[in-house]
Amino acid sequence: MSAVMYPGRVSRLGQLIDLPGGMTIADALKQAETNLAPLRAPALERIETCVAELEALDAATGELDRVYALASAIIDCASLFDLGEVCAVAAGLCDLVEDASSERPFDWRMPALHARTLKLLLSLPSYAAEERLRLRDEIAAVVARKRAARP
Repeated sequence: MSAVMYPGRVSRLGQLIDLPGGMTIADALKQAETNLAPLRAPALERIETCVAELEALDAATGELDRVYALASAIIDCASLFDLGEVCAVAAGLCDLVEDASSERPFDWRMPALHARTLKLLLSLPSYAAEERLRLRDEIAAVVARKRAARP
């Protein structure tokens, strides 16, 4: 039986780089940053809105699908702007939602905890890389303990 081979597809960026006189990767990245710059403020606003919604959720008012959707939206917005720690915190919340079942109920304190951590991350100045990493690691440890404690 022979393997089916699909023709490779070259991206537009790949074509531009391969053309004589094309742009370098550094130039392409710089252009991408320039193109994304006007989207940064609306993306941060969307993240803040999602964080506020997460903070307001509890077992009485929230649905797990909503928690997951809000955390995913945060990841979508943050991933465009080198906000890796924000993405990691939101991904941890997604992991907790995915682990929830009737045998392993969701801990409704987690959306508020993650929201407060996200608020703090977003409030830190750009030079506070060490603090950002520490917050990311601390919330990751909470997520790991919650996941390990489940039957």
